[in-house]
Formats: sequence, structure tokens, C-alpha cells
Amino acid sequence: MKNTLLFVFLLTVFTSGFAQKEVSGTVGDASGVPLPGVTVMVQGTANGTTTDFDGNYSIRVAEGQVLVFSYIGFTKKELTVGTSNIMDVTLEEDVQSLNEVVVVGFGTQKKVNLSGAVNNVSVAQLSTRPINNVTQGLQGISPGLNIDFSSGAPGANPKINIRGFTSINGGDPLVLIDNIPSDVSYLNQLAPEDIESISVLKDASSAAIYGARAAFGVVLVTTKSGSDGKMRINYNTNVTVGTPTVLPEKISDPYIYMRLQETASKNTPWHNQYFTTEQLQWARERSDDPFGTVGVRESTTNPGLWEYMGNRDW
Repeated sequence: MKNTLLFVFLLTVFTSGFAQKEVSGTVGDASGVPLPGVTVMVQGTANGTTTDFDGNYSIRVAEGQVLVFSYIGFTKKELTVGTSNIMDVTLEEDVQSLNEVVVVGFGTQKKVNLSGAVNNVSVAQLSTRPINNVTQGLQGISPGLNIDFSSGAPGANPKINIRGFTSINGGDPLVLIDNIPSDVSYLNQLAPEDIESISVLKDASSAAIYGARAAFGVVLVTTKSGSDGKMRINYNTNVTVGTPTVLPEKISDPYIYMRLQETASKNTPWHNQYFTTEQLQWARERSDDPFGTVGVRESTTNPGLWEYMGNRDW
């Protein structure tokens, strides 16, 4: 009888620790405004829910488990479930990301106030890359900004595209340097160290500021300006050393060179290398005595013209 009572007691204690209950509440911001769509998850499980339009939620959870509240633009919050069935939560804004200042139109705005798709690129991101111009540094650094170098010629300008296909007639984004309409060639003339920030406006809201020229996006470039304080000088350089893997062995002996030219020409259907016996004799003398035999003389077959018998590997 005693063993039976002890087993029932232990079973009751064991199951009570994992008994779930209904926990509900409201999620809002620091001003008390309800937040719809907040994710509420039980830590370490797939059990979760979201808040409704009025910020209310309800979830089944056991005491001692942790509820994780997360929402875009707000700091994640973790709370341990206690004996109460009601848990109201206040989420704090993620000030670090919302206070980032980006260039928009003819001024600046905080990222929290933006309604369009804007991406900001700082000069610190460009300075970490060994680049020759600004557009090379922008490759792969801003989502949706596509830069295609179709030519490797010095001074060649790349093709800039924002968010892929534009129209059946094509189209390029508007490039503004300190609010002055420019193009890619002027952008590449800027030194990356002289740029303060680059903002990329990607959606149709750009046309509301700049008109039809901004229908395919806008690239805004702001250069650095002078500031008060002590003089500060920054120096940056990149050095590249190129070494050829294979170098041809050049022939500097004039007689051997002429004989090889003549042999190679005779082995083709279009033999056109002809040297006179006198020319071959002069080449042989120049080969045997490079310092005692003249290298330039008047032609014996065409008086008034000059012949050169070189033997130097330039």
C-alpha cells in the first residue's frame, strides 16, 4: 500500500512539471502602441504563434519554459514563464539600425523613416578592396546593383543596372554626384578616398523625386568636404608585380636568323624569303666578328639605300 501511494505521488510531481497552460497577453512598443505580427516562440521548440492586429497573442506553454518575442526593427526579448497566465510585453526599438542615416533625394533621412528601397554604402567598405575605380568596388556590395564590365580596356566604362530588366528599349540608372547629374565615366574619375557615402535608390519612388530620368533607379554619390580641427592626411597604395611564366629565346646571330628564315619559308607553298650570296657572306662575317664588321652600309644592289645587319637582342 505504501509503495502504491509513493508511486502515485512521484507520478503527480513528475507530470505537474510538464503540464502546459494557456498564456496570453499583449505586445506593444515603448509608447504603448500594439504591435501586430510579432513572432512568439517557445525557445528550443517549434511551438509558436504571432500577435493579431491588436497585438494580442495566446500560446500553450509549460512553467519554466522561455518565450522569445521578436519583431523587425525591435530588440529580441526573452521571458521565462511563471505562475501567471497573463504576460504583457514591451519591445524596445533597435536604435543601432534605425538611426542609420542614408542619403535620399536632396537631403538625408533616418532609415526608420524610409518607405522606399534604399541601400547605403560607406567609404569604409570601399577602402578594404584593391580597386582601380569606384565601380569595381561596388560590385557585389549592394543588393540589386548589377555592374558588368564588358571590356577590359583601360578607361572602359561598365554597364550599371538596378534590379535586372528595365524595359524593351533598355535603360540606365541616374547617377548623381553631389546632386549634379553625371554618368559612369565621371564616377570612375573619383578617388574612392574622396567619397563620403553612396546610396542606391532602387524602386519607383525615386521617380517622385527626380522625375522620369530616375525610372530605373538612382545612384547618389556624396563626396567628402572639409571639417574643423587638425589636418589629417591618409595615404593608401597598392603595388602589383607581374612576372611572365614563359619568355621566348630570341636569336641575335644574323647569319643563323637569315638561314632559319630562308628554311622556314622554303617549307611553305608561298616561299618569299630570298637572300643573295653577298648578303649571306656579310651576315657570316658579322656573326664571326661582330665588332670588326660594319653593321650599316650602302646597298650594293640599290645605290642610295642603306642596309642594316643587326645582331643585338633589343
